[in-house]
Amino acid sequence: MIPTSSIPQLAISDRQDLYSMAYVRAIVVTAGFNFSKEEVDRNSADLHIEHILPDGFAPIYQRLSIQVKCTYAHGINSDGTIHYPLPVRNYNHLRRLDIGPRILVVVLVPRPDLHTTEPWIEHQNNYTIFRYQAYWLSLMGASSTNNDDAVTVKIPTKNLFNVKAVYDLMDNMVAQGNKKWSG
Repeated sequence: MIPTSSIPQLAISDRQDLYSMAYVRAIVVTAGFNFSKEEVDRNSADLHIEHILPDGFAPIYQRLSIQVKCTYAHGINSDGTIHYPLPVRNYNHLRRLDIGPRILVVVLVPRPDLHTTEPWIEHQNNYTIFRYQAYWLSLMGASSTNNDDAVTVKIPTKNLFNVKAVYDLMDNMVAQGNKKWSG
């Protein structure tokens, strides 16, 4: 257990941002791909998964851009989806077809208590476990919206963001150029 004290700590929202990026990076690196991060996110692209370009390999695109979100408040519904309120600005960026492929990744975490996010990671003698999972959704080509604040997107839990998904996304959306691929 992490002791609580008067030492200032990051807000839960800051911890969610940093944890979700670490989670996604761990998956990407395990899949064998490189990643880069924008210094400032102004285009709804927190992270880019990048192809290595050896001689003779010519993908349609070189990278997949990812908007990463983290939540404990939006669980899995009975229909097998996560209903996530995505800000309109992010929705509009992610649905555009005139740019390279991009996806939304939502990392689910256990609900933290007021002072700790300890249940997000479990440590044992021989391993460390990231708790819960992440899911992805391509919104490329989705219809426009008249909403002002957010668009509730439904992320299928079959779209688990794991090592296999990274391979498949990089093959289908990036190497082959199928930006509307949905898994």
